[in-house]
Amino acid sequence: MSELKVNKISPETGTAITLGDSGDTFTIPSGATITNSGTANGFGDTAVVGQVLQKQVTEIVSFTHSADSWADATGLSLAITPSSSSSKILITGTVNLGTYVYGMIQILRDTTVIGVGTGSVGSKTPCHIGNQNHDAASTYECFPHPLHWIDSPSTTSATTYKAQFRGHSSSTVYINREYNSGDDNNRTVPVSTITLMELTSATVS
Repeated sequence: MSELKVNKISPETGTAITLGDSGDTFTIPSGATITNSGTANGFGDTAVVGQVLQKQVTEIVSFTHSADSWADATGLSLAITPSSSSSKILITGTVNLGTYVYGMIQILRDTTVIGVGTGSVGSKTPCHIGNQNHDAASTYECFPHPLHWIDSPSTTSATTYKAQFRGHSSSTVYINREYNSGDDNNRTVPVSTITLMELTSATVS
């Protein structure tokens, strides 16, 4: 194996250099570092994770709300300041709801609702995710409602993302417990979370 040692490689003509041919493999040994001060093209859709923020609700929280209205899920609100207006924000998490008959979740960016269904069927309510209990036994279950959305806030100002819930009529809604709760080791007290990740240098559609 021959070895070529130089301090700089420049094109003989023009401004482009081609390394090898199609099918060739270039190996970077362990411990070596590649430093890029320019633009990296042709690497496919990639994303660099910048900030990662998380809010957790570990206790049981109860809410009484007005009939057929949305209310903030206390504790599941988180602010992030994007480093670039081109950054995207990945929103993940889980809201564990104990409700009577039905429960639903929506996500807000500041005061704007995002990530909800756009279909129109009668008086159905657009939401991010929802559940419909079919019998009384369902009120003894705590339903996980996952949050999954990639948002483009197009700003470098502080932006708040939060989860809102909606339950049946004016009944109480619980986070991290069942609607009809007992006291035995078959019952659970789960954790509800909201996590924000800033994706930079990303092509995500």
